[in-house]
Amino acid sequence: MRDIRESGRTVKAVSGFCAGSVFAGELYRRICDEQETRPRLIVFDPEAMHPFGIYMQYHKQVDRYAGLLSPERIAAAQRDGQALLQKQSQPVALGQELMALHRKVALEVFRESGIDEEYGDEVLELFGSLITYMVAAAQVDTAKSWAEATVLTSSTPGSGAEQAETVLAFDVDRYELLRDRGAAAAVSELLAKRPG
Repeated sequence: MRDIRESGRTVKAVSGFCAGSVFAGELYRRICDEQETRPRLIVFDPEAMHPFGIYMQYHKQVDRYAGLLSPERIAAAQRDGQALLQKQSQPVALGQELMALHRKVALEVFRESGIDEEYGDEVLELFGSLITYMVAAAQVDTAKSWAEATVLTSSTPGSGAEQAETVLAFDVDRYELLRDRGAAAAVSELLAKRPG
């Protein structure tokens, strides 16, 4: 918001993808409070964050270690993560505990695989950044902003599509949505209309 205020420009549109749509919605809400004309909010497969979504990032990361740890050790790490999810529903605490659990598993992977400390630190930092991002998203209420959004969905729409009044569906894979010609044409048409 500071950058927007300092630019002196009128924002005409805000957009986001997946969990990034959460932050786009919050930015949209704040811009609406500060400028006369409301920008358009255009989000792609918006996904509200919840504890299971945060946990799934841990699950996917542990799966990536499958070739580096025994199947038994991978299964144990997954069970440990699931146990955390069962006992901890508060996103901030869950995120912190999953990062600590991941660190324990990752250090074992690095040690057994001979991965150097610098690279290992980078992996830990990237995972920590992702979890922190998702935990922050879990604390934003999207109900009002997404109700005012135009949502573009893929063949596997995010949970946020249910909150929107206007949904444009495209029969493409989630990761193809942002480069789909039909979706691009729809966004161009939306941006050509006067914001309201």
